[in-house]
Amino acid sequence: MAEVKASVIIPVYNVEKYLRECLDSVTRQTLNDIEVICVDDGSTDGSLKILQEYTEKDKRIKVVSQQNKGAGTARNRGLTLAKGKYLYFMDSDDYCDKELLKKTVDMAEETGADIVAFHYYVFDEQGNMEKRNGYQKGKVPAVQKVISYRDLPDCIMSFINPTPWNKLYRRSFVENAGIRFEEISSTNDITFAGVSVAMAEKVALLNENLLYYRKGHSGTITSKKTKNLNNVFIAVESAVRQAEKIPYKEEILSSIRRFAVGNLYFGMKNYVQDIRTAMAEEYYNNVRQLFHEELFAGTREGELGPAEYYDFFCAVKQTEYEKMRELYKARLIVSVTSFPERIPEIIPVLESIFQQTKQADLILLYLAREQFPKGEEELPEKLRKLISDGSIVLKWCDDLMPHKKYFYAMQEYPDDIIVTIDDDLLYDPKMLELLYQSYLRYPEAISAMRAHIMGVTSTGKIMPYEVWVKEYAQYTHKLSMWLFVTTGAGTLFPPSWRPRMLFDKEAVLKTCLRADDLWVNVCRIMTHTPVAVVKDSGKLKRLKIENASCLYELNGSGGMNDTQLNAICEYLGIKEELPAILLAEKDKHTFCGEEFLYYEMMRMKKEYEKQLGSKNKQISKEKKKYNDLVKSRSYKLIKAMKKIYKYLFRR
Repeated sequence: MAEVKASVIIPVYNVEKYLRECLDSVTRQTLNDIEVICVDDGSTDGSLKILQEYTEKDKRIKVVSQQNKGAGTARNRGLTLAKGKYLYFMDSDDYCDKELLKKTVDMAEETGADIVAFHYYVFDEQGNMEKRNGYQKGKVPAVQKVISYRDLPDCIMSFINPTPWNKLYRRSFVENAGIRFEEISSTNDITFAGVSVAMAEKVALLNENLLYYRKGHSGTITSKKTKNLNNVFIAVESAVRQAEKIPYKEEILSSIRRFAVGNLYFGMKNYVQDIRTAMAEEYYNNVRQLFHEELFAGTREGELGPAEYYDFFCAVKQTEYEKMRELYKARLIVSVTSFPERIPEIIPVLESIFQQTKQADLILLYLAREQFPKGEEELPEKLRKLISDGSIVLKWCDDLMPHKKYFYAMQEYPDDIIVTIDDDLLYDPKMLELLYQSYLRYPEAISAMRAHIMGVTSTGKIMPYEVWVKEYAQYTHKLSMWLFVTTGAGTLFPPSWRPRMLFDKEAVLKTCLRADDLWVNVCRIMTHTPVAVVKDSGKLKRLKIENASCLYELNGSGGMNDTQLNAICEYLGIKEELPAILLAEKDKHTFCGEEFLYYEMMRMKKEYEKQLGSKNKQISKEKKKYNDLVKSRSYKLIKAMKKIYKYLFRR
């Protein structure tokens, strides 16, 4: 037999339905000098018989059997038998492109790489198929074909999808590094995949989709993870311990942290179906103990990658299991309202909620009876179908205009989380996931996708809405009283926040019927409840609806917000108290220095007033000071500050 270029190692367990397709794709590779090592892991169906059949047809196939010990043990056994210069680990229910081995081996030979990573497809039994990235393309220049930990020290362990089947390995590298699969029943591969990439001197990147990964097969190895939740922790902890032994571990410390937190978060999100179980309790406490180790001391925001990772890390580290179990009891409810002009276009909005990475337990639609006198007959057919099949729950109520989306839901579901949305926006698929993780970290605060900074003078005067800093996102994942939440972009209200004053219907009718944001924020400030913004909302995707009125434009640019806010303060007798609370809170929730700009502006205004008249030189100095202050600020903030400047310095 000629030199074996590549050894394909396939653990097999009860996959008779898919095994032939897998083996055919391997034996038809354009690279001929290969061996195929199939390790039967105690299959009880016809898998072993199929393997024996294929050995008679193709002498490159070798079959060994073992008692059912899991894919990790099977892969390690295949490793001990492999003779190829390169190794490829494949799952027995997947299939591959006929050029996979040739293209990856050629790249390994060309670059001298220890690992060659590539992309793949995901498909299901219904024939749906989509491309997936095997590594994060945007992290390195498109022309760069080879990387190592030196190129990506902060994320090398997470840069490539932590599975073995999207990589080709140089066998000598694996043997010299002493890397092996965890011999556990599930999640045995992430340790091997993550640590190997961190240890490799060269990782080649092949920008092609070469594997077809079968999704949703109940008999696959990964389907066991829910029943063996703590295997996720075992695998992650093993990866951490091995990574800590790497000589340059200090250089990749952030990467080790990101890998650990990301995979533990994935386990919590996807495999903890009921946190009350003993298995979930064990997993949670193990994770919490790991997060308190010295390795994670000083972990910073932004260091772990996706925002939800850091919120998860903080929430678990600060919250004991019993408290977290209580937080998990609350259902996640999305509440929206609409009216006749908008109702025909609400389906895309609802679909964006159905497609969330974290699903709502309940979606409520509040409609005013007087606006739809014929009831459900007046609703679009698609909407009626969603109501009839239980996808959303229709609630008839009095017409409180935009207030309907929180006013009734919070009273009817006092023990649950209420997330309010608008009927003319399309929502980021991760909105609910981000809001929920923020809630777990800050269970007493209001979490929002979008917020403004309120403008208050040092003398206790609320600035006009026009000069507030709009959609400010430089200050995420920290609490502040100064953030003004906008309830329509996605705002989470925790069960703990149900102030009695919020439900003062008479006050709403008399002061701010068209401005639920104002009423909610006044109640929030008066109850000393802070806000956490979870993400830069960017440019909101607002639907274009002809002839439909828009409160956003009317209240903002139309000046109605100032009128209604003044009416609220007058009605409640809090015209001085409201800004005073904000001024008093400035030291409790540090605002990244942005508050300093406001107070400096107030000082400048006072100085300007003193010099008003013939002291034009002083005015010029103050203008220069202002310009110096905003030089390093974001464009959005500078733009907002210019409005404030005009307000403060106008004659």
